Amino acid sequence: FRIPTRTEYHLEGLDQFQILKQKIEQYGRYVEIPPYHNLELEQFISENRTKQKFDLTGRNLTDLDMKIVADVLKESTVSKHCFG
Repeated sequence: FRIPTRTEYHLEGLDQFQILKQKIEQYGRYVEIPPYHNLELEQFISENRTKQKFDLTGRNLTDLDMKIVADVLKESTVSKHCFG
């Protein structure tokens, strides 16, 4: 025979989250961030889209630039791209 048990946890300050949420809603504001574009990269990709390879070496691409490249690869019908 086993006696049922119950474990309770207490996290100090957890009750403050609702107050924090209310303050953010009261004083915060919604800021829409415009989508990132790299016109030079987008033009390069557009001009080379049908090629099996295109070289991105030396273009100093950022994380946001690589998202553009990844999105193009997702949409691409070419089965293999080589970078480098």
